[in-house]
Amino acid sequence: MSAAFAGIRTGHRRRAASSRRPLEVAVRAVLAAAAAALLAASAHAQSCVDYASFLRRIGLADTPNVAQAVQIVGGLAFVADRDSGLAIIDVSIPSAPALMGRVDTPGEAMDVFVSAGFAYVADGDAGLRVVDVANPSSPVLRGGVDTPGSARAVVVAGALAYVADNWGGLRIIDVADRDAPVSAGFFDTPGNAEDVALSGSVAFIADALSGLPAIDVSNPSAPTLISTFNTLGGRMNGVITDGTVAYAADGANGIQIVDISNPAAMSAVGTADLPDDAIRVAKAGDIAFVATGTTGGLQAVDVSNPSSPVIVGSLDTFGTAYDVVTSGAAAFVADGGHGLLAVDITNPASVLPFPGEFAPASSRSLSRVGNLLAASRGFSGIEIVDLSDPLAPAFVSTLDTPGSASDVAAVGSFVYVADLSPGVQIVDISNPAAPAIVGNADTDAASDIAVAGSHAYVADDVRLRVLDVSNPAAPAVVGSLAFAIAAQDVAIAGSHVLVANFTAGVQVVDVSDPANPTLSTTIDTPDYSLCVEVAGDYAYVGDAQYVLVVDVTDPANAVITGSVETADQIWNVVPNGSFVYVANAAAGVQVVDVSNPFAPVLLGGVLVGNSANVRDLAVDPPFVHAGSSGSGLQIVPAQCEATTVSQAGPRAPSPAHLVASPNPFRDLSTLRFVLATPSPVSLTVFDVAGRRVRTLVAASRAGAGWHEAQWDGRNDRGRRVAPGTYVARLQAADQTVTGRLTLHR
Repeated sequence: MSAAFAGIRTGHRRRAASSRRPLEVAVRAVLAAAAAALLAASAHAQSCVDYASFLRRIGLADTPNVAQAVQIVGGLAFVADRDSGLAIIDVSIPSAPALMGRVDTPGEAMDVFVSAGFAYVADGDAGLRVVDVANPSSPVLRGGVDTPGSARAVVVAGALAYVADNWGGLRIIDVADRDAPVSAGFFDTPGNAEDVALSGSVAFIADALSGLPAIDVSNPSAPTLISTFNTLGGRMNGVITDGTVAYAADGANGIQIVDISNPAAMSAVGTADLPDDAIRVAKAGDIAFVATGTTGGLQAVDVSNPSSPVIVGSLDTFGTAYDVVTSGAAAFVADGGHGLLAVDITNPASVLPFPGEFAPASSRSLSRVGNLLAASRGFSGIEIVDLSDPLAPAFVSTLDTPGSASDVAAVGSFVYVADLSPGVQIVDISNPAAPAIVGNADTDAASDIAVAGSHAYVADDVRLRVLDVSNPAAPAVVGSLAFAIAAQDVAIAGSHVLVANFTAGVQVVDVSDPANPTLSTTIDTPDYSLCVEVAGDYAYVGDAQYVLVVDVTDPANAVITGSVETADQIWNVVPNGSFVYVANAAAGVQVVDVSNPFAPVLLGGVLVGNSANVRDLAVDPPFVHAGSSGSGLQIVPAQCEATTVSQAGPRAPSPAHLVASPNPFRDLSTLRFVLATPSPVSLTVFDVAGRRVRTLVAASRAGAGWHEAQWDGRNDRGRRVAPGTYVARLQAADQTVTGRLTLHR
């Protein structure tokens, strides 16, 4: 990911259950009702929204392994990072988290609690481990004690640590001597203790399939069971307490709100069903934030009325949301293999789609001309929709094509259809109620098409085909260019065509002579390019989960200027003004601010449909129409031109500015930097533990202007380094600029 390149818990949270469920009908009903309320009486009066003013991702710090749990203390995040032990991350600026230090632990770090300069790590089969974190940049492993089970969670009060030890139940450890902690007592719970929260002299245990036992720990050497709160069909993964109420993450049962004012007679207060299994929970004010694994991400639940909790916000995370804590206006999510995710919770609500789903029932691509929308529907051909009333799309007609309609381009009174093996169909829509095929060109497997003037450019299996369409009744192939890998998408940039070429990057083809298209250059992208669009001097590429910004002022010398990660695979990108709208599969519609091409910013997004896989968008502010393979056409608000987000870097480079391209990368990344004045300069690559990997530049004096260096993924001894995240640090005069590099193999 490119930057320019780019609450302390009061109880607790844990392990994801194996089952994964789609969004529940009940949840969608709540969201639809909330949408109707938010959009008020006249939806037609609704204009744009600022996606940046809703629940949204603002920062990400990669960790070496799997971020399982997190606690925030004094601007620092302490992350239990499974096989890599404890990672300490500076989150004083949530949008720019930075790894400070880390220490390996002998087991699997599953949870962490920080108290009085020490971190207590629930270390799986290695029990409880104590780490001295007085110097966060150099944490030191101190003592530890094995437990009979597998330590999953820990809280500390005074000189005692309370450990949820899975099949070992509740273990109470005396940690007065941090170098030699000893067992002080235990209680064998009937299930698998996954989490623990302490309220006075009572410990509440998330005991997996055995519910929520309340245990009297007033005598640590002989804890006793007070009572157990049981639910049916759930799995207690996490629990926190707040006064006389416990909030329990109960797996498939969602979040359970329990009255614990009398631990001997606990009672249910309310419940909220969630899109996926509830794993951990945190609370800030009247909002409970729930980590719900892979499918559900982060859920925000209004618990101001505990008997009727309501989901107000949902956010897809990059990875698997295992844990969440809050601190000020931010929530921090232990996001599995993606590390620590920072989320702006100033407004915990989500942007919501306008109510209703419209024809077509599903679609692969959309193209708008005037008030008409053409949609490709695979073997169902194409469908024409009237958008005269953008909030009430009206079905007009369908047309069966001889192949499988993969893409459409609507221009004037014609729709050009990439129809796979039968090639290209040209459809006359001058009478939208009776569309008719007037011409076709036989090609190998037309999957995408773009039209400019009298020519159409077709992604045709492993070729770019150029068609003369000056006579729609008799289109003719006039030129072609072969590639090694199947072409995915095409976009036009003046006399050049950009071809998204999957793992071969983006091919830039000179079509100034349509009969002889020639390859000008290849843009090496880090992953697999599925889509590309051009607007002005920039192209925007959907490369797996990344949006890449490419300067195509001179297409033959195109260069990637910035990138930003989204939450899911990108099917299409649609630039409009200062923003790029992203068809982001199950993550819905995402909006990226590209006003600064060196530092694109993910503003936020909106989930659409019921398990929808968003494939394409038609953008005409203040509305965006989203087509998907899982639900009908849906309508979401466009981004307002003004946003509350300040850009992560100036439009013109600052006194020191660093850009990596491509990033992520496989074999070679070019790091470009600019200096406002001559100065000494060093450019060094470090690993996430802060160890120097490679010195790229070490100059006693460098001139003002742009400079560049390349990193081939090797260390100073010429050896290839492991895939992962690295930090590039530029030091010039009295300035230091850092950026992350992601190396893939």
